[in-house]
Amino acid sequence: MKDIELIPDPIDGWIMMCPCGATEIRTRKCTRWETFELHALELNRYRITCKTCGNATEKRSLDSKIGVTSATPS
Repeated sequence: MKDIELIPDPIDGWIMMCPCGATEIRTRKCTRWETFELHALELNRYRITCKTCGNATEKRSLDSKIGVTSATPS
């Protein structure tokens, strides 16, 4: 695994995993990730950056509920 993975949590949330081992589980009610930074890009795309190692991955948003569209730019 080279990219940061974002997968649905079976208990109504999201799991983010980086190849460095950094992992975070977040419910849909949360508005921020603690271990990862999300930056909205154009055309429903976003960049995920791991705060632990600096690894970054770009993805396309198919579900606005993951918090990307509500993430504050930094």
